[in-house]
This record gives sequence, C-alpha cells and structure tokens, in this order.
Amino acid sequence: MIPGLPILLNMSFVATTVLALFLFHRAMNGLKYASFLFICIMFVQGLFAAVGFYSVKGVTPPRFPLLLMPSLVILLIFLFSKKGKSIIKTLSLKNLMWIHIVRIPVELLLHWLYLEKQIPRAMTYDGFNYDIFSGLTTPLIIVLGFTKSGYRKNMLVIWNILCLVLLVNIVMMAIVSVESPFQQLAFTQPNKAVLYLPFIWLPACIVPVVLFAHLATLYRLFTQKNSIAGN
Repeated sequence: MIPGLPILLNMSFVATTVLALFLFHRAMNGLKYASFLFICIMFVQGLFAAVGFYSVKGVTPPRFPLLLMPSLVILLIFLFSKKGKSIIKTLSLKNLMWIHIVRIPVELLLHWLYLEKQIPRAMTYDGFNYDIFSGLTTPLIIVLGFTKSGYRKNMLVIWNILCLVLLVNIVMMAIVSVESPFQQLAFTQPNKAVLYLPFIWLPACIVPVVLFAHLATLYRLFTQKNSIAGN
C-alpha cells in the first residue's frame, strides 16, 4: 500500500473491487469458475504488487503491461472460443449492462487519488477522463433501452460503443502516464497509484471486467434478433 494515504481511500477501493466481482458474478449467472478466476487474478496480482514487482523503476521493458495482459488474454480466449460464445449467449443483457455502474465509484476514487497526488489530473473527470458518463448513464440506458417486448438495439449499440471509446481513452492515458521509459504525459504528477495495492486491481481486474461487459453485450446485440422493430 502507499504510505500516508487515508485508510478510507484504500478500503473504499477494496469495496469497489468487491462490487465489480459481485456484478461480474451475477452477470455470469453465478458461473463459479469465472468468479474463481477473477479472485485468482486479484490474489496473484496483489501478491506481485505487495512484493514491489510493479513499483520498480527504470526496468525495460516496463512491467505495467503485465497488469493488463493476463486478464486480456483470458478475455480474448473466452470471447473467441466456441464454449465462451455459447456461454455469452445465455447471459442477461441487463446484468451485463449493470456492471458499468462500478465506473461511478471508480471515477470518484480516481479524483480522490489525484487530490492525494497519486495520479495526474488528466486521469480524472476534472481533466480528460469522461468515463464517469458511462456509469451515470447506465441506469437511464437500462430503463430506456429495455422494454417488456425486447430492447432498442440501436440505442444499446451506440451507448456501448461510445462508452467503450471512453474506456479505451482512460486506459491509454493511464499507460502513458505511468513512470516508465515510455511515459508521455504527467511528468510532474505521474500515475503511481495503480502500481500499488489495492489500486492495482483497477487495471488487473476492474478494467477487463468492464471491457468484457461491453464486448459481450455488443456480441449479443449483433448476433441476436430480439430488438424492438424499428430500433
């Protein structure tokens, strides 16, 4: 953990990660091995962070990509495998959409980390990170996008693509703001928090889950014909 940070900040992020796990577990219809995999990634990445593996500076190639890579590889294998696709077809679109509500506490905590000088302003809604829009609009899109007779495909597709772009935007800013040989932004106040517990779970667990929710939803929308006529 980062010395000097408020305990409440650390505990709030742990709670946010648990919320992401709960929403993911529910969206996966209680699929135990999926949730178990999430917990394993949390444990392993947390262990690496605890021994200072990611916080070592001046290492080439930088270790930060290893935070995202394991989860992304698993995600891609799942999305493109026959078994994975068959599971996705059984998932509730609404439950997949509800995963994005976790982006509200994430963005609030990122702003708090900025005030504690642990991430750059650009990574907050006070800068160039508009991802809080995704979380705030999630309930509205669910209410407007789903009806008893189906769902409004165009609305859900546009919203998911827009919010996916916002997600990619903040991930790219986070990567180029980390202290590394490839740092391009925020030299006076770099992105340090995500290299330490519990904030390491943002790139290692929460971001891949949110990305999965978008891609799984879009896959369902483009392969399933249940939309309301004319939408």
